[in-house]
Amino acid sequence: MDTNLKVDLEKYLKAKLDPINKNMIEQEKARHKQFLEKHFEKYDSLSDKHDFYISQLITLEGVIFGAVVIFSNPEQVSIWLILSVCLILISLIFGIWRQRIAINASYQSH
Repeated sequence: MDTNLKVDLEKYLKAKLDPINKNMIEQEKARHKQFLEKHFEKYDSLSDKHDFYISQLITLEGVIFGAVVIFSNPEQVSIWLILSVCLILISLIFGIWRQRIAINASYQSH
């Protein structure tokens, strides 16, 4: 009789607690989803801001080197073009590297 009472009590408690547990799990999932959405939005906004800075830098370098090519001697144009393309690529690589560091630092500081 004692074991039947124990089994019945366990079934009763399980029947009463299952909806509560499911509700708590759903609430935790919703909170986690909100947390992820908030942090993805923050990361995206930081990334967009830094992308804009890199675009400005590359545009500025392109304008400067364009002016140098236009106003340089015709014999030196190919050298200036090669130099400008190499420097823009190096700037882009370091800009992306710096962007990732800055985004991670900004993200972790918030």
